Amino acid sequence: MFADDVEGIRFEIMTKLFQNISELVPRCHGWATVDKCLLLASSVVALRPETSVIIGVWGGRDTFALALAHKEIGKGRVMAIDPWAAAASIQGQDNQADREWWGNSKMHNDVYLDFMEKRGTLGLNDAIEVQRMISDYAPVPKRIDGVFVADGNHGPTAIRDVERFAPSVVPGAFVLLDDIQWTGNYVSKAREKLMEMDFKSIFKIDTGEWFQKM
Repeated sequence: MFADDVEGIRFEIMTKLFQNISELVPRCHGWATVDKCLLLASSVVALRPETSVIIGVWGGRDTFALALAHKEIGKGRVMAIDPWAAAASIQGQDNQADREWWGNSKMHNDVYLDFMEKRGTLGLNDAIEVQRMISDYAPVPKRIDGVFVADGNHGPTAIRDVERFAPSVVPGAFVLLDDIQWTGNYVSKAREKLMEMDFKSIFKIDTGEWFQKM
């Protein structure tokens, strides 16, 4: 087989992966855009990591993008951390409108069931390790060599998530910190923590920011 043939096959595979993600994202609960999900998937394909981590799964848009990419390269998995619990979601939320919206217990359970159903339907049970708990209690991998998505509770927990998980991110791997300007400034303080830990801001995407460990 010639080099051009190999490149053609790779291009076809990547095109199919990105097409699947683009079609899947709008069918899932959540707010992550197609562009953001394609960025996550591309990073996994490029780094070929063993472990990616996402805190704040919700409907699974970005989780599925990461997991489909891990499945495509034939290695690794995503640790997906989310309690899917109203009581956890409203902790540290200073805005009353946010507290009211996130305080719906039935909505949380419905979104969780939809996520789990899609996880099975998409054949991603092995590619997604679900940790249904608040991130304070979730185990921290010794090595995060893919992408770490910090998009959980936007109260003081956001700072603790960075303090606990970011040290496991290896040089060259990435962090996506979402909703930087969220009410209360806790996420912006988490950003400051990242910058103190030898992470470099690469660019802003949607409401978040993309960092790389130096």
